[in-house]
Amino acid sequence: MMRSFSHTSQAAQPAQPASPSPNPSSFNTAMGCCLLLLPIVLCLSVTAHRKHRIAKLRRQVQMLEKLWLLNAPKTLP
Repeated sequence: MMRSFSHTSQAAQPAQPASPSPNPSSFNTAMGCCLLLLPIVLCLSVTAHRKHRIAKLRRQVQMLEKLWLLNAPKTLP
């Protein structure tokens, strides 16, 4: 009786395909690329943000100067 039970339990289990394990060398390559690209992207984004902020401030200064020039003749006696 014991033998037939173990036989049926083995037959009832479906065969599972072996899952492919990730290649460690490709993982190391991907991590190396990420570690190299992260500081580069960070520096580029900080630089781009600073340039954008400077350009925005210059536009604001130009707009204020135009407003002052438009109002200057009115305020002079």
